[in-house]
Amino acid sequence: MCGCSEEWWEHPGGVIAKNQLPEYVTEYLSQNSVLENEDLLVMYDVTLSLDTSECAILTTRNFIYHKQGNSDIRVPYDDIIEVRIEDVTLATYITFTYNSGSEIPLLTGVEIASMNNAELFINTLKSKVSDNIILDIRED
Repeated sequence: MCGCSEEWWEHPGGVIAKNQLPEYVTEYLSQNSVLENEDLLVMYDVTLSLDTSECAILTTRNFIYHKQGNSDIRVPYDDIIEVRIEDVTLATYITFTYNSGSEIPLLTGVEIASMNNAELFINTLKSKVSDNIILDIRED
């Protein structure tokens, strides 16, 4: 028994675009009210089981970090102050600094494991935020 969800074979894994989403992912997002009057652009399922219980999502309006049982972190693109992109051993870190309505900016982010199409996530993000707030410190 691998502990994977029954539908895992439908999920290509890594960062996937809306048109690649398996039906069970779409159902999960709907049942858990993850999206709020917005369209999903790309998603990265952080879990090994690919059950969508923890995922990073870019929508038409927000960066969302969903973790089942916790409040979702929802960051409107207009509130993002800085995006830092860096490669570390076997992963790419994408860190967001954003205004939260308080005096102190907050941080959140996502770690995308190597060979999981981080470029799709990064390129989609770059299409939604201003270039002057992106600090890409990856080696070429």
